[in-house]
Amino acid sequence: MSKGKKKDSQAKKVTRREFIKTTACAGVAMTVPGIFNLLSKSAYAQSSKKTLRVVAIPHPKITPGQMTSGPAANVVGCIYDYLFRLEGKEQKFTYSLAESTEHSSDMTQWTFKLREKVKFHHGTEFTADDVIFTVNRYFDKTVASPMRAMFEHIDKIEKKDRYLVRFLLKRPDPDFLLKFLEYNTAMLAHDYDYNQFGNTKPSGTGAYKVVNMTPGQRVYMERNPDYFIRGFPKVDNLEFILIQEPQTQLMTVEAGQADIMTWVPFDFLSRSRQNPELTPQGLPTSFHAPISMRCDQPPFNDNRVRQAMKLVVDRKMMVQTTVAGYGEVANDDFIWPKSILYNDIGIKERNIDNAKELLSKAGYPKGLDVEIHCESNKPPVMDVVLTFQQMAKPAGINVQIVGVTTDIYYAKYWLKAPVTCTSWGHRENPLDLLIQTVKTGVPWNEGHYSNPDLDKMLADALVEVDLKKRKEIVKKIQLLLSEEGPSVVPFFYNLFAVTRKRVAGFQQTRNFVNDYRFVEIV
Repeated sequence: MSKGKKKDSQAKKVTRREFIKTTACAGVAMTVPGIFNLLSKSAYAQSSKKTLRVVAIPHPKITPGQMTSGPAANVVGCIYDYLFRLEGKEQKFTYSLAESTEHSSDMTQWTFKLREKVKFHHGTEFTADDVIFTVNRYFDKTVASPMRAMFEHIDKIEKKDRYLVRFLLKRPDPDFLLKFLEYNTAMLAHDYDYNQFGNTKPSGTGAYKVVNMTPGQRVYMERNPDYFIRGFPKVDNLEFILIQEPQTQLMTVEAGQADIMTWVPFDFLSRSRQNPELTPQGLPTSFHAPISMRCDQPPFNDNRVRQAMKLVVDRKMMVQTTVAGYGEVANDDFIWPKSILYNDIGIKERNIDNAKELLSKAGYPKGLDVEIHCESNKPPVMDVVLTFQQMAKPAGINVQIVGVTTDIYYAKYWLKAPVTCTSWGHRENPLDLLIQTVKTGVPWNEGHYSNPDLDKMLADALVEVDLKKRKEIVKKIQLLLSEEGPSVVPFFYNLFAVTRKRVAGFQQTRNFVNDYRFVEIV
């Protein structure tokens, strides 16, 4: 039996019926009036025509380099800036704090020319010193940054002049620029104490400056008058209203107490479309919610058990039932079908008889009890687990669900519980995702998976410049993960947001850093 060692007092085992009942009834009814009362007392509520309000999931860490959840980047992208961004409906790769780049013919040296006369909120100018500080911080063990695994091939960083920085790499990297699209790579100031003030008094070069923060409730910002893009942002004030439950978030937007909601559950889309005051917005992404099994402890150290867990899933049906068809079927290999590195290796079909046989051979002829810990407030995680629970029953896999809000999940269960389901975000280069999730020893390896053959293939793929040869290596990686990997990855799904009619210019981004710079209140 796979079970967590300790039950949290706020953790709750739920069935599908109990979850729907709790979400639709008492819990929401108790929560919404409290939120509206809080809003009505806000010192900033009177400036509604100049204030854009966004409902978001709270997260304790908002310091770049240390964030563990994408919703934090929703806030961070306003306070900080990145060397590069994704912009517009086409998600175009755009230079931001970097003005231009050059690389050596073997792609082991990359030189960045930085934008000049950019200021941090505390007054100092952004220079090469800050880029060097930001990246070197990933290697500080006290910071424990998940970015360390992605940038470990940096041999040296040189300051060529005040606005010119050069990276010397240990190996070729044709996708080096894409690494700086990670939501944790926002630029920090070398002369600011982020250990002490990063989560309470953040300072970046972003379009908005923090005026007031109430932990777990709100972040209030004002327009940065020194922002380097003239005329932006277009809105004077930006307020993030932090609410855990999606149902309460949507009701806040419906009531006109907020203007934008991101991470909209798929079963809310029809409701949003029927409201003339709301406009849903979708974006294809490689977001996914894998059910990850710890391979360093029984029963999941036996690949036959992991294979049985994968074989119970009807992937096409799960896409329809959990994300209303807004997604792409996956094959447990983490590679998005729209990626240039994707290979069609066929889709694993549901086979209950084979799943039962594998369990029996692994020593579980009477079935298996599995406890899955997951985020209850991050769509579509709970729907994925609830659907898996039903699909696994015929094979004798009895699933108990422990759903908790994001804050509790990351503090108590993520990377610790035997089986988890987590919302994972998009990476422009899927190899960067694999570096973070399945490479031996990396901090975010949910399945505690270790395979020297996979590590070698990853290393080979990362340095291969020829796309055809690289795809051949990636195909081998896909096959290995599909057959032996630590996770059930049933599908990739689109992101949806909802805006009120008075909002124009809002654009989601695939990498979590939603862009509020160009938003207008009309």
